Amino acid sequence: MFNMFKKLILMLAGLSLPLSSYAVNHTDSIKARMMLEHETFLVWMSHEKCWDKDVGLNIDLSVTEDSGIDIVSEHKADENRFNITAIGAIPSIVACNSPDAEIVAVANEESKANEIFVRADSEILKTKGWNEDFPEVYGSPETIKGKEIFVKRMSSCSYLLAKWLDAFYLGFTDVTVKNMNCFNAVETMDTGRGDIMDIWSPESSEAEFKNYKKVADLAEMGCSVPVNFIVDVNFGAEHPQAVAKFLAVYMRAVDYQNKKGIDTLLPLYKKFVKENSESHSMDAYPDDVLKADIEKHKLYAYDEQLALFARGNGRSDIQKLNLEITKTFVLKGVMHFDISERLKHAKYVNNKYCS
Repeated sequence: MFNMFKKLILMLAGLSLPLSSYAVNHTDSIKARMMLEHETFLVWMSHEKCWDKDVGLNIDLSVTEDSGIDIVSEHKADENRFNITAIGAIPSIVACNSPDAEIVAVANEESKANEIFVRADSEILKTKGWNEDFPEVYGSPETIKGKEIFVKRMSSCSYLLAKWLDAFYLGFTDVTVKNMNCFNAVETMDTGRGDIMDIWSPESSEAEFKNYKKVADLAEMGCSVPVNFIVDVNFGAEHPQAVAKFLAVYMRAVDYQNKKGIDTLLPLYKKFVKENSESHSMDAYPDDVLKADIEKHKLYAYDEQLALFARGNGRSDIQKLNLEITKTFVLKGVMHFDISERLKHAKYVNNKYCS
């Protein structure tokens, strides 16, 4: 698989070697179901620019405003819902508890895109650096206890909430947690209900635009959180070439953003949101919000991908990271430990399609 993927990368970069006529002239298809987020924009842009056609691939992209855990649940009910998806670390871990899914690449890193917000007059803002290990984080046990918090369950934001509460020696039982998606959380806070919302980008950038104040993000909590590409195991086994082509096209989009810069991408990003958002109007996404959304997602180039998955004499960095996230949820009583058992094995966390 490596030889083909490497040739794809070189070909898309305009550097080298043609692939076999079959690899390019034969059109593979792959069904992607992804969230209305930055990584999905890169896939959408690639299809718009016909980069998938350049390698003999047709990307059938379905964009949803559901969460990653919703996408996982859909796939468990019907494996034809997607061949590949990109979802946050927590739903990725849940997906890999089943034998029909595996982590094969990292779409981006979103620690700065998962953020906790309060209103500008919240007493939580009165204290900063209560825990000296987190000098940029706001709050204190007294100002947080009993508050009503909106967060999507089993998401990277729920991981943030667990880490934030833990910094103040608190747990989920010390607050009132309401399961709510990001868009509804912002809308509900706008009506005056609730005290805290734990949301991801682009809604977190929208919250800043509306003058809500950030009290913490995952980066400030010292955490790194990947958005993982998940492949249906049966599809990957039957169509490894299609998966390799998809990932090579995504790497081309990563390279394009890194070289062209955010301002060049902004008009396309606006078109992407306009075409795919059902619950938002473009008024909710001014240029500053969209630009901030792109900035909050760290991308990994091809060589960096290889480094993340390199095993050496032990687990890879990406395996260790996912296991660390799992342990936090186990300690909080949210997950059973057997969910993380599969992540110990390269079979379920690997980059075999691009290495």
